Amino acid sequence: MAGTEFSLANATTGTSNVTVSAQAITANSRGTNNVWGIAGATATTTGANAIAGVATVTARNAIQASDLARWITAANVDGITATAKNEIRVPLTQINLSLPLSITQTGIATPATTLIANGATPLSSVNALVTAINNQSGVTKVMAKLTDDGFLILTNAAGYEGQDISIAATTATNALGLKPQTYGGQITLTRPLVEGKDTPIELGFGTGTPADLAKLGFKTGAYIKGVPNEDLLVFLTGAGDAKISASYTGSPVDAKQAMRTNPLEVRFDTATRFTIVDTLTGTKVAERNFNPLQLEPAFVYQGIEISFSSPPKAGDIFTIDGNRDGTGNNENMLQMIDLESEPVMGGGKTFAASYIDTVNDMGNIARQASIAQSALQVVYDQAVTARDGISGVSLDQEAADLIRYQQAYQAAAKILQISSQLFDSVLQVR
Repeated sequence: MAGTEFSLANATTGTSNVTVSAQAITANSRGTNNVWGIAGATATTTGANAIAGVATVTARNAIQASDLARWITAANVDGITATAKNEIRVPLTQINLSLPLSITQTGIATPATTLIANGATPLSSVNALVTAINNQSGVTKVMAKLTDDGFLILTNAAGYEGQDISIAATTATNALGLKPQTYGGQITLTRPLVEGKDTPIELGFGTGTPADLAKLGFKTGAYIKGVPNEDLLVFLTGAGDAKISASYTGSPVDAKQAMRTNPLEVRFDTATRFTIVDTLTGTKVAERNFNPLQLEPAFVYQGIEISFSSPPKAGDIFTIDGNRDGTGNNENMLQMIDLESEPVMGGGKTFAASYIDTVNDMGNIARQASIAQSALQVVYDQAVTARDGISGVSLDQEAADLIRYQQAYQAAAKILQISSQLFDSVLQVR
């Protein structure tokens, strides 16, 4: 990094911005801790210089980021410089060319509102809106431009960096879809790094607490540009409780792949102390203690664990390179094993989850088929019975008919026998 950087964002007027008559930045002499201070001031400081040696600020309703940047730079504390900017990003999908737009100039005692678009005659395109804003930049001190990623950017004209941008409240809605209000700028503080010396940037208060920064319209955050070569530690000092959080942008770095292009040497000065050296530049990047008595001697550097089969001795040097020839490299196998827990199947499922779901589905389908087969068998049997009842031969019915016919035949034969006997009896009558 070229220097230590600390960014401060100025809030919008009407919320937490502080007017000159209520609070001002005063020139505090640096104390024993070499800290440049910001303290509350009375209303009598309204027309006075906020920092010794800085020209009087034009009277107006609020301190702006451009004022703070100018004051801090003019204070010339330990080489700390401040720059200010104001940038409003408006998505193109939010723009309505049939609505009006007015911008109020800030930074002057009697602000003037300039009409950019009246809304009665819609502008032909977003480019026309940008042109209309830029045509009035001599009065509003506001410029506009389009970006390739679909945004219209409002920013300050040259020489007015960091000044507030005020969207006039002439109507409830405007062409940019922005809330009618004053949008504050941002301040970046930079201090050059000094070899072998701490170069912090600290904001102090004559009387008050760090929470009073909010009263000045500041939103604080510490940012690091580039990739740090070592672990980062955050220390909190002082009494009381505090909350701290961290975030990062971009994608996580694969430590193993990053180290392939950065060969290292691990040099054991003693059995309990070693240094790590970047062999490309000869830079000592780390110096650490080592415990040779642990069961599996190892240490971790930038997320990579380096282990030893036996404890190293003083004078041992180990080279860690990218292993470009792939000797003993089992990365492909490890990646295949990692697929076990990766959501590579449909629906974001792993192999195991997908297999279990498939087995369950097949079991359910088989069970449903078995139940359907049993139900259809009953229907089939009923159909066969109905068919046989109409066109088939029933053995039981045929046997019953045979018995009935046999009995009828026997009865008829008995009748003939009796009739023959009667006839014979009649013939014997004399």
